[in-house]
Amino acid sequence: MKAIFSAILLMLAVAFVMESMTETQARTASGRAGTVSRQRTEPHPSVPVGERTTPQQDGDRAPANRIKLSQGDQKSLREAYERDRFETGAAQLALENSSVFAVHLLARQIVVNRAEIDQQLKALAEMKGMASLSEQMDSNHRETLERLSNASQDEDFDLRYCGAVVSGHIREIKALQSAAARGSDPDFKALADAIASNLRQHLAIALAIQRELASARNEETAIDA
Repeated sequence: MKAIFSAILLMLAVAFVMESMTETQARTASGRAGTVSRQRTEPHPSVPVGERTTPQQDGDRAPANRIKLSQGDQKSLREAYERDRFETGAAQLALENSSVFAVHLLARQIVVNRAEIDQQLKALAEMKGMASLSEQMDSNHRETLERLSNASQDEDFDLRYCGAVVSGHIREIKALQSAAARGSDPDFKALADAIASNLRQHLAIALAIQRELASARNEETAIDA
């Protein structure tokens, strides 16, 4: 059990350092949001989370950033931002209440990562002429966050939080994949793909922690019996 948890902590530490390095590089690479050198040779590269990009301009046509998103892409972008708000709120609850170091580290990583995703989504919305993204969550997300908050002092809070991360990430990855597949704007499609790829890493780590917590709980139950 300790060996497995040590491996999970190592995975989290490596992922956290890599994301921090990526974020720092993205901020220092250019004074303007949206500059990535390889975009000059690639029309629509994948967009790693932690790097902000702007559409490539073509002198023979209107800049891509002046092309507004379709109604469907706008809806998908707003939904992605709303899910981001929920995940950030849940992670903050875990930071405040978790008693397990691995869970605390996971929550910290999610908060940092989500802040970068927030900025990417906001930048793209502004670039495409969308109205400001709402900071409000829908009733389902609010109720889920409220239930998690009410359980923050329970013994199984860490397990509940990991369960929320796992189920939320699975739904979000599917939603982003669907949005990228049916979307019409190449910049939004690239960002949706990049975010989904990033979330798969968090999902794998959250699953591993969830399984270890569930196993430990079952062992305790067996001993008490």
